[in-house]
Amino acid sequence: MIWESCYWKDPLLESAVLFKSYSKKEIEESDLVQIEREIFIGFYSIRKLMDTFKISDKIKQWQLSLVWHPKKEEFGIMHSQTLEEIYDLVFSAK
Repeated sequence: MIWESCYWKDPLLESAVLFKSYSKKEIEESDLVQIEREIFIGFYSIRKLMDTFKISDKIKQWQLSLVWHPKKEEFGIMHSQTLEEIYDLVFSAK
């Protein structure tokens, strides 16, 4: 049970600041790992907060559109391709 929501909400705000900083610089592999980690933990945190009364019903009703990019080809764990080589970034489906 979440008693004090700031321990869950503050890292979400920090992630938002981090994501904005990536739009201003070249993204490296270590950045992609951090982005992926922040997204997974962030959505888990949001789900936990939604199970409590720590966020408003108005926020619980928000709907977001996501963009999906299909893989172009299979790749192994030790791949050296870039994101542009792996995913079709021109195609987008909502």
